[in-house]
Amino acid sequence: MRLILTGAAVVLCALLLVTFLATASLAGTRWTQNGVAVATGNGDQDVIAVVTDGAGGAIVVWQDDEGGIYARRVTSAGTLAWYSEVSGAWQSDLDVSADPDGLGGVVLGWCDDRDGGGGDTYAQRIDSTGLRLWGENGVTVCDDSFPQRNAAVLGVGGQAILAWTDMRSGMNDIYAGKVLADGTPTWTADGVALCEASANQDEPVITTDGAGGAIVAWEDERNYDYDIYAQRVDSGGTPRWMNDGTDITIAEYDQTSPRIITDGAGGAIISWQSWHPVTHMDIYARKVNQFGVPQWLPGGIPLCTESHYQECPEIATDDAGGAIVTWEDSRASYRDIYAARISTAGAPLWTADGVGVCTYPNSPECEPRIVADGSGGAVIAWTDYRVFYGPEDDEMDIFAQRVDSGGNAQWTPQGAAVCIHEKNQYRPMLVADGTGEAIVAWDDHRAELYDTDVYAQRAMDDPPPTVTSITPSSGHNTGTIAITDLAGQDFRLDPVVKLQMPEQSDINATDVRAVSSTKITCNFDLSGAVAGSWDVYVENDDGQNHTLPGAFEVLEYPPPNATGIAPDTGERGQVLNDVSITGSDFRDVATTVELRRGADTITGTDVQFVSAAQITADLSIPAGAGVGSDWDLYVEHEDDGRNDTLLDCFTVTYPPPNATGIAPDTGQRGQVLNDVSITGSDFRDVATTVELRRGADTITGTDVQFVSAAQITADFSIPAGASVGSDWDLYVEHEDDGRNDTLDNAFTVQYPAPTVTSVAPDSAPNNGVVQITDLKGTGFRNGASAYLTGPMGSGTAGAGTITAGHVSVVTSTKLTCSFDLEGAATGSYDLKVRNSDGKSATLTDAFTVTSSEPGSNAWYLPEGSTRWGFTTYVAISNPNPDPVDVEVTYMTEAGPVQGPPVHIEGLSRTTLYPETTVGSCDFSTRITSDAPVVADRTMMWTGPGAPGPEYHASVGVTSPAKTWYMPEGSSRWGFETWLLIQNPNESTVTCTVTYMIQGEGPAVRYHAVDANSRASFSMENDIGQKDASIKVECEKPVIPERAMYRNNRREGHDSIGTTGPSPTFYLAEGTTGWGFTTYVLVQNPQNTAADVTLTYMTGSGPVSMPSFSMPPQSRHTVRVNDQLPGTDLSTRVEANVPIIAERAMYWDNGTGEACHDSVGTAGPSKAFCFGDGASTLDAETWTCVQNLSDDEVEIRISYLGGFVEPGPVTFTDTMPANSRKTYNMADKLNPEGMYTAGVKVECLTPGAEIMAERAMYFNGRGAGTVTIGGYAE
Repeated sequence: MRLILTGAAVVLCALLLVTFLATASLAGTRWTQNGVAVATGNGDQDVIAVVTDGAGGAIVVWQDDEGGIYARRVTSAGTLAWYSEVSGAWQSDLDVSADPDGLGGVVLGWCDDRDGGGGDTYAQRIDSTGLRLWGENGVTVCDDSFPQRNAAVLGVGGQAILAWTDMRSGMNDIYAGKVLADGTPTWTADGVALCEASANQDEPVITTDGAGGAIVAWEDERNYDYDIYAQRVDSGGTPRWMNDGTDITIAEYDQTSPRIITDGAGGAIISWQSWHPVTHMDIYARKVNQFGVPQWLPGGIPLCTESHYQECPEIATDDAGGAIVTWEDSRASYRDIYAARISTAGAPLWTADGVGVCTYPNSPECEPRIVADGSGGAVIAWTDYRVFYGPEDDEMDIFAQRVDSGGNAQWTPQGAAVCIHEKNQYRPMLVADGTGEAIVAWDDHRAELYDTDVYAQRAMDDPPPTVTSITPSSGHNTGTIAITDLAGQDFRLDPVVKLQMPEQSDINATDVRAVSSTKITCNFDLSGAVAGSWDVYVENDDGQNHTLPGAFEVLEYPPPNATGIAPDTGERGQVLNDVSITGSDFRDVATTVELRRGADTITGTDVQFVSAAQITADLSIPAGAGVGSDWDLYVEHEDDGRNDTLLDCFTVTYPPPNATGIAPDTGQRGQVLNDVSITGSDFRDVATTVELRRGADTITGTDVQFVSAAQITADFSIPAGASVGSDWDLYVEHEDDGRNDTLDNAFTVQYPAPTVTSVAPDSAPNNGVVQITDLKGTGFRNGASAYLTGPMGSGTAGAGTITAGHVSVVTSTKLTCSFDLEGAATGSYDLKVRNSDGKSATLTDAFTVTSSEPGSNAWYLPEGSTRWGFTTYVAISNPNPDPVDVEVTYMTEAGPVQGPPVHIEGLSRTTLYPETTVGSCDFSTRITSDAPVVADRTMMWTGPGAPGPEYHASVGVTSPAKTWYMPEGSSRWGFETWLLIQNPNESTVTCTVTYMIQGEGPAVRYHAVDANSRASFSMENDIGQKDASIKVECEKPVIPERAMYRNNRREGHDSIGTTGPSPTFYLAEGTTGWGFTTYVLVQNPQNTAADVTLTYMTGSGPVSMPSFSMPPQSRHTVRVNDQLPGTDLSTRVEANVPIIAERAMYWDNGTGEACHDSVGTAGPSKAFCFGDGASTLDAETWTCVQNLSDDEVEIRISYLGGFVEPGPVTFTDTMPANSRKTYNMADKLNPEGMYTAGVKVECLTPGAEIMAERAMYFNGRGAGTVTIGGYAE
């Protein structure tokens, strides 16, 4: 509290108030609506008690959240009188009680911990003027070193008797003490023991014995369950009844919450709540006479034994020696308030189990308090939940009811409102005012939801309502108006509100809500109401009413007046948004807007009110709307139907042509394009101009033909000198009305493709770099690249492409470059030139690589083992028409081992089984021949629990190199990855191995490999469990390979690497159907980021994916099934910097997961050859061919040797542009014949090239392998 009045100031205020009150008396009149603010401020002020001031007013006692106790007098007129601080001592807030002192003042008792002893007992007296009479902080009644609490006080002629709970015996006992009128404690120091029985005694209550002493009752646990006991102490401090108290009730289960009043004859009547497991909580009462002898029935008279809970009893005298008891009652769904009267002889006088004081439906009532009304009845106040204001706990108000001696309600049924206000009001305390009514004080949250103040009000029957004003006070007769403040006094719940006018039907309000006793909100539907002044009528639910004459005015509106529309023109099929309609008298109501022409109507949508002078609407003009300038504008306010029409104000036109595409959208200088398709909408069959425009340049279309509203065609002749670029615009114009459209950047004029006519020199040996001094042709442009493609096993991918270096475009007809032929396979090569726009030309057999050591074509296969459960075989195919002789060397840990000589007939194949030569060991293989051959190697093993053997395979490489790349690699997800390095040199080499770890960055390791041997290295041992690509660098040429196994070698795959990155890589095999999951692994070995794009070539054409970015020296994994599910496909991987790509595939035929893998190739070729292939009962072979051309190509496939008699099986096929196909060997070689054969694939279309891979599956696809092939002549 912040209001502090002390000393002379208090006396002066008191004298002034007494003087004022002597001139006015408002007893029996309700005070300020919703109560008088007794104590307000920051924090909590919580009401403790209300006692009479002896003059029709009350003294309100409260405590605040800072530990202070305060009192204030409120006069009978509701005027605030004196204010007094009872005690400012620390923690003066424990168990405070108050009682009149009999002389217009108040006595108070409490326990506090100001001395740190756990709680002592104090008392204070405030006189009728608000002066503290017993010291600044009260007088000490008991300061025994043990805690006291639960002080109860009784005022006796200016004196005070206190009872409290005391722990000096170690248990709770009941003690009492007395303070004389001058503040002197009397009786025994620290109190007289009223009960020191075993166990605990708690919750003392006190009343007068009529002879200057007191009767005290309490809860008592001496009999295990709580019972009720009482004791009388006379004015001299002597207990007069049985030692440790008289038992009022000893019953099974608990008897608690005693309440006590005098019986007017020296005894007392006590009520309590009684627990029983069947009826739950019930209400009982019993009388004890002045001699301490319990009266009535043993155990008490049951006042209510209804089902469920009856609890929280409160008691008042009936002024005839009996009592009236009230309680909370849960016999219905919600808590209600009930009461019962019992005579001095113990006879219940009202309805059995009590009368309903308040049983308001669907609303709980609680916290009843009761005082006698002086006429044999009582006034009861309670906390009431019937009003709901909003979501923030503001549901509680204060109501009261007066019942007469017969139990009949005297005020409004279900209670008269004491306070109805937003937020919460609760915990009422009340005192009789001497007129049959009562003064109620309560805790109030109206100022702040979480802080409490104290308010007070006279409780009396409800007066009639009074209406003082209504806001708003007028409304138009076009709809419903919300009344936000119908102001007045004494509104009750559920009022009836009307507007009334003579000779007119009443307008009944809806959604009526009594916000408070001074404010109502509601709605009136004024639609069609007569304009003029209407009376406002309010009737409370008790029938009392009031009328405020002529308080509300009903108005009416003029019609809308439309004077203009903008835009005033629209096209067929056009949607016009936010069309502006101007004029006057527009209103913010539902409005119809239409364009009308004869029987035709265009209805506006999303009509928006802007101002009285403007509205807007959206107009969707039908494609078939009549063309003309004679459309009328119609506007109607829907609430009253008033309208206006503006004639001939809108024009509908044809739309302009709309060009959205042109096909083809590319042409070359000097090219004539016939029947070029121009697509879009709104084309009409009229003379039409079609042009391609770029700056000042124009190419005019001829023979323009109308096909449909969505298509026209035209011929274009592109001049030889037309400017090259992709920014040619397409212009289309209907010549009858000049309406036109331009499609920007619709067409590209390109340079023509290059041609290659000759090369000089046209041959060189395979032992170094050759300088090309004159490569002739046409259409060469800066940025062009050149390639040699030829015999199997050549080039940067280990299979056939040699990329030119130092390319210089001298003129459009000549370029120079160099080729590194070191180790290249001998034979004829095609020469390709590719411009930077991707257009290329190839001169077949333009260049010959000769051997620096005649007869030494070589293949290297780094992986191989005949131990650890592996079986290895090597397949060699001879794609030449003549026989070849082959030498085989196995490089083992013990050194090289020479195999027997091998002779292979032309167009045939053979199989080598190394175990017959090397026994059980790990080895690499080197194959040399006197003519080009192709070799690949297959390994078999059986994983734990597998029903059949697993396989992996790889083609070899034709020469060692110092740098190699392998995109795939993982030692996570159950994988083990092995790096196999074959050293064909005569000395030990040390290799630098860089792992490009996905999501982290590179990690470098160093490994030594002995001369003419091979070594194996575990990725997990090198870098732990990671996903990573691999780069191998060595000071001398070596050949690495990578093998991966999964699930304890239940499955596995293997692949060679590639010696050079490229901006483009191709992967011929791939599918996301048939149970396969396909991954593309991309390795960026550069020191800069790479932007990568994947294009999938399917049977229905190419599908490009969004680009992704890769950090320097990293690897990225793409799960193809997530991008293109259920599709057979090949893949083209393109980047802005050179990269490497690889593909892995996984499947499960029901016997466990299997997989295969292959590195990609950097460029296509005319032909491919594969060493292995089989068409047997347990093996199937598929050849996957990828056509990279924009045109269809013809291919030829040959199955070579093996069991094929008398020679190869050959067939041809045609492939669509940018597509892929697969060919099953079993379609040509019956599996029952148990055939084995190499495979040769050739592209027969001049100037075109292809990609190819071979996949093999075994044991019903329980296992499988895949590999790229060797390039072949």
